[in-house]
Amino acid sequence: MRALLIALFCLFTVGGASAANARMRLTCLSLRFNEAVVKNLGLNYALNLTSGGEFELPNGELFFLTDPTARTSHACGFFLDDPIFGALVGSLYLNIPPFTDANTNGFSDFYEVAQAVSSTKTGGYWDDGADSGTTTATWSRDAGSSKGSCTITFDYLPGMKFVHQFELIQYDGPMRYTRTGTNITAVSQLRLSSATNITLTGTQLLSRVSVNQLALSPGRFTNETGASLQYTNSDQLFRGSKSPGTFGSTVYFDDFDPNTSYPDYVLWFVQITDTNDTNGNGVPDLSDDLNVKANPKLSLLSLISDKLNLRVEGGSGATWQLQTAPTAGGPWSTALTTNLTAPSADLGLTLAQTNQLFIRALSSP
Repeated sequence: MRALLIALFCLFTVGGASAANARMRLTCLSLRFNEAVVKNLGLNYALNLTSGGEFELPNGELFFLTDPTARTSHACGFFLDDPIFGALVGSLYLNIPPFTDANTNGFSDFYEVAQAVSSTKTGGYWDDGADSGTTTATWSRDAGSSKGSCTITFDYLPGMKFVHQFELIQYDGPMRYTRTGTNITAVSQLRLSSATNITLTGTQLLSRVSVNQLALSPGRFTNETGASLQYTNSDQLFRGSKSPGTFGSTVYFDDFDPNTSYPDYVLWFVQITDTNDTNGNGVPDLSDDLNVKANPKLSLLSLISDKLNLRVEGGSGATWQLQTAPTAGGPWSTALTTNLTAPSADLGLTLAQTNQLFIRALSSP
């Protein structure tokens, strides 16, 4: 029987810069409405929504109201083509459905394409400067679809229902980032959920403020036509308590749709999700303290004949090397290299004929 002396070591190194993959999502807080037409007594009534002026072509935007004292969540201008009384031009104020969070991630289901919006009726009002009245809106959207239905009624047009298709404008995609100290450079490639040929690409500059907070510098995206879309005013991104790997806040574009003659679709919600947690402490690498090291562990599971089974723990997301040497002073040679995608992994080595073996595991971000 062969007697074998095995010594195990585990080391973790922290580099000055680390690169990793995350995801970014951009969701417009405005909604895009198509024209709705109602036929009544053989006559067509057409309703268009817009954030432009009375003499501008309508762009379909129902925009979010940032005023905390506003009576509704959203507003827009409207053009109602009335074949009897002529065109009615005014302002429309509507509420979207109240906050729900079926997947308990801390974000409104209404603004998540993956979540359904069951039929919900909300109220609002209209005003054309001379008269005013009440409106209703009935909303619905299937899970996985960015497009839903919104039926609008006016009190002065009883029985007439304007059924619009509305779109939740959401981009999503990978974000590759490199962090050096508190400075973060990210490159994102996003695609529109309803049309993958519509894209946004760009480089974002962020800084780590604390374990729960990132700062996003002004920057720009380039869309699929090559147009540059600049954002100049953004709030700091905070880490969610229900989704501890996700940071979120608002970002303002100068003008998201350059095809119109006026700024529109300017207010967006940005989410960055980082599942990398190299040291396994529950804080994503994007915002973690760089001086917090992992507490890696290398343990022997079994030795059967010449098959050695080991377990490495800690340093999820890092690259691990198992190295062997005949003495504690080396020379060391790499037996295998692996990338951990979980807090621990079981690894196997085939041993050469020897009576003494030193094994060490090295991990780096």
